[in-house]
Amino acid sequence: MLLHDLGKYRGIVAAITLFLVLDTCVLALNYFVSKEIQQETESVNLAGRQGMLTQKLLKSLYELQDDLAVNLDVQENFQEFADTFELFDVTLVALKEGGMVPVIDINDAEKIDVKPVNSEAAMQSVDAGLQLWQQYREILGPIINNGSTQVSLLDIHESIATVKETNATLLKFMNDLTRYMEQQANEKTQMLQYVELAAVIAAVLNFFVIMFIFVGRLKKNDEQLELSQKENAEILGTVKEGLFLLDQELIIGSQYSQELVNIFGRQDLDGKKLAVLLKDMVSDSELQLSEDYIGLLFKEHVNENLIQSLNPLKQIEVNLLGATGLFETKYLSFQFNRVRVNKRVSHVLVTVMDRTVEVELERELEEAKTKAKGEVDSLVSILSIEKSAFIDFLDKASDGINLINEELKSSNQDHKAYMANVVQFQRIIHSIKGDASALDVSPVEKKTHEMEDVLTDIRNSDEITGNSFLPFTVKLDELFSQIGSLRLLSEQIANISDQHSDAQPIAQSNTQSFAEINSLVKRVAEDENKMVNLVTQGLDSHHVPPAYIRKVREVAVQLVRNAVVHGIEEPNKRVELGKSPQGTIKASFLKKADGNYSLTIIDDGAGLSVNRIKRHALQNDLVSEQDIEKMSNGEILNLIFQPGFSTASDVSMHAGRGVGLDVIKQSVMEAGGKMKLSYKQNKGCRFEIVLPGKITTTTKTYNETDQNIGVEQVNHEVVNS
Repeated sequence: MLLHDLGKYRGIVAAITLFLVLDTCVLALNYFVSKEIQQETESVNLAGRQGMLTQKLLKSLYELQDDLAVNLDVQENFQEFADTFELFDVTLVALKEGGMVPVIDINDAEKIDVKPVNSEAAMQSVDAGLQLWQQYREILGPIINNGSTQVSLLDIHESIATVKETNATLLKFMNDLTRYMEQQANEKTQMLQYVELAAVIAAVLNFFVIMFIFVGRLKKNDEQLELSQKENAEILGTVKEGLFLLDQELIIGSQYSQELVNIFGRQDLDGKKLAVLLKDMVSDSELQLSEDYIGLLFKEHVNENLIQSLNPLKQIEVNLLGATGLFETKYLSFQFNRVRVNKRVSHVLVTVMDRTVEVELERELEEAKTKAKGEVDSLVSILSIEKSAFIDFLDKASDGINLINEELKSSNQDHKAYMANVVQFQRIIHSIKGDASALDVSPVEKKTHEMEDVLTDIRNSDEITGNSFLPFTVKLDELFSQIGSLRLLSEQIANISDQHSDAQPIAQSNTQSFAEINSLVKRVAEDENKMVNLVTQGLDSHHVPPAYIRKVREVAVQLVRNAVVHGIEEPNKRVELGKSPQGTIKASFLKKADGNYSLTIIDDGAGLSVNRIKRHALQNDLVSEQDIEKMSNGEILNLIFQPGFSTASDVSMHAGRGVGLDVIKQSVMEAGGKMKLSYKQNKGCRFEIVLPGKITTTTKTYNETDQNIGVEQVNHEVVNS
């Protein structure tokens, strides 16, 4: 069954298997024969030792006789005589019957296992030796049994006579035994040599069989392999995806498609780690997530389909060096699939596709949809906005854009001058954003919010240059086009209305210029998850002089939105403080007894906290810790009107820029007005804007004035505290 599964390699495997079996058999036979030869050698040594022991036995008897003759202590010589006798006896019996024999002397703990002699000639020598040894046992045995204290000179003298008479014969038997056993060992050694020679010959023949019988088949297999490699190369050179294999060490295989080279612009991918390929394209965290994801694919228990959504490289944006030597932005998609061999995951196939064209088409389509939606939204917005208010909004926005354009034309400015430009641009854009938000012109509101992001990045830069404004300039051009499109659309709607209207045009009022503030409050409150009720008084064309309509609307929008975002608490917080869950904002405009005008915005929210203002001023680097300790409460309160000050934790569509109150301050100063701020913590805030009764008309909407607004412009007082 196994050979059948091996397919075209069955013959080679069978030949190699035969060689291994033959080699194993030879080694086994060699082992067993060597073992027998070792045993035969040990038996030969023992037989040779028996001859020596016959001489040693006779010598011991003579020494014992001499000791007895002169009355010396015979204990030592007697013990040697007894040990020699016993060692000879044990060894001779073992050669006959087999058994354990001491290696050196009778007292040696180390013993060897002796097999009985198995040749007929050796057996005859052993039997003859045993027959003659029996006489030794009968003569010497009683002497040994009686011990050294009972031995007599007469007994030793008689023993020497008997042993001397037979010693030569016993020695001959032992020498014959030694010779026979040596012959037997030599025969086995020679047989082993023949076997080894036969094995070598068989191995050589087997080698030639493999060489000459299977070379043709191997050649044919090589040809098929070359053909397969050629076809594989053609496939890899033709496919439009980057293909390569990853092993468990996340190392790229040697075979990969030409498209992979085209995508990444490098040839040296073979044997590289995946991290080397991706290190300049993704972040360290994304790279780690990718390696963890691929690691999951090598785990058998993980369902491949269930984890596809975890692929961190499903689509990534990369910058790669192109053929022109410039970096090109590409959008790549990586797909990972398991490769199984014998039902186990061996590799992961990675498919890399260049989705740049598709992504760009999708973006163009999305931009077209967004543009179309923006035009529809703009159309809806225009239809619901009072015409004069909308035209006023467009005029003001155009004035702001033109002013920014004039400032951008200035060159060779230093960092401080550029920073002043950023502050001025933030005021203008934030003001346009406020007006767009009040009129619910969402396309302009979103675009100006994007521009605020760009200005914030510029403001936070360590060094500002003219090039820093390039991204902002692009956005400004987009806003300019947007305002132009809205103006054209407004004119087209007006023409259509004029053509289909039989009645005389009715003079438009400015009432709606302030009515939209109520819808602004609802939208902002909904975005901030708050409940707010707006109460207005005097905000209409009957009370607000025409020259102040734009100014009052701008300030009212900023202050009302500021009250919703920063003043009014969330419903649950208000309940905890014993308040109604719905906050209230009151906005009123009236003419005072002294002839001046007063715009008042009151809320029943959280009020102001001097400590909180200090903390956020320090966090925003608006003042040093040493300077703020020297400031009065009034000076600290004035910090809320500084550019960049904000108590919002995050930037949103309605807060977080630190521009709103700065815009209010600037607008009030342009009109020559004053501001009065009253507050009580957890009770609310009251902003009163006092505008001069004598109105001075100016044609410039945005004026850059002194940025330091002190207590003479903004008065403050603490109410009930």
